[in-house]
Amino acid sequence: MPNQKIKLRLGRIGDARKNFEIRYRAIQEIAFCDYPENILNSWGRSHSEEELAKREQIFNLRIEQRENVIVVAEVEKQIAGFGEISLSQSELTALYVNPDFKRQGIGTAIIQDLESRAKEQGIKALTLHSSLTAVPFYEKNGFRAVKQSTHRLATGEDMACVIMKKIM
Repeated sequence: MPNQKIKLRLGRIGDARKNFEIRYRAIQEIAFCDYPENILNSWGRSHSEEELAKREQIFNLRIEQRENVIVVAEVEKQIAGFGEISLSQSELTALYVNPDFKRQGIGTAIIQDLESRAKEQGIKALTLHSSLTAVPFYEKNGFRAVKQSTHRLATGEDMACVIMKKIM
């Protein structure tokens, strides 16, 4: 699969479920080396159909209101990853790559596209809360660690993370 053409596009209505699946798989299949099972199962937990429907509505609302920029990477019409920035917070809030496409430049392509779109909106720096797993990736892409921290998951558990920043 390496060296396939990556197509980047803005997220759209109908992407939510596939993005949720990619997020879940990335957490369970890539981050498992850096976190205990209870954190993985809290951070990357499966959701009931009712919860998925609510999350899908929220995702679609973010698309419609354009408060966030969501970029989707496709390879041969298959979603290979996605990323999201909050324009109001100047924050990268999500970046997940389908494990079937890891280490093929998908994450780098997404982050470069998001940074370009952020600059177009006048954003001069991006911050993020990186998982321990993703710190080397973000460093490779010009982000610098600001401090060790924790991120409160929806279940109330605290997950170790690193606050990072990039001046653009």
